[in-house]
Amino acid sequence: MSVDGIENGARLHMPEAEAETVRSAYRAARRIVEYGAGGSTLIAATESQAALLSIESDPGWARRVRRWIAEAGAERDGLVVRHVDIGPVGQWGKPSGPGAFRKFSAYPLSPWTDPSPGEGAPDLVLIDGRFRLGCFAATLLNATAPLTVLWDDYAARTAYHAAETLAGPPQMIGRMARWQLEPRALSPSEINRIIPWFVVPG
Repeated sequence: MSVDGIENGARLHMPEAEAETVRSAYRAARRIVEYGAGGSTLIAATESQAALLSIESDPGWARRVRRWIAEAGAERDGLVVRHVDIGPVGQWGKPSGPGAFRKFSAYPLSPWTDPSPGEGAPDLVLIDGRFRLGCFAATLLNATAPLTVLWDDYAARTAYHAAETLAGPPQMIGRMARWQLEPRALSPSEINRIIPWFVVPG
């Protein structure tokens, strides 16, 4: 089945400028980490040769995305959709409650504690799932080479702007933020600041 024949859920649900930013970045990338599986995962499978690790909190959604990839005839080595167990989830893979909070940090940390597939450091990280501040913090803590971070739905969600205390203001493409980051050591005060981020589901 072609990509055109796959259900609407497989599309990138973002404005055109942001969608084209993702497409261009995915086509140019060598190794991608994405937080939140969906239309971007299908782009990686069908329009890119990059290694991809996609982190997803909803097991049913992860299965659906894998099915889309199979239906598109795009299964290949180096393409992994990984469900990370954060306990029961509701809409958009958000935790149903705080009961499983001890599992929450596994989501942002998973690409760095088990970085397969591919070799070498990622050069692109897309933040479009859960625990977005924690995902940004985990990326900064673990980056070993220059990389690009794309963060969707950033502009209007002012709680996310705490990220700028670590990385400065991003370039904006509509609602999407983009940073070009260099590896660096975080200070003790910065580490103290980010620890709570790993259990904030937003």
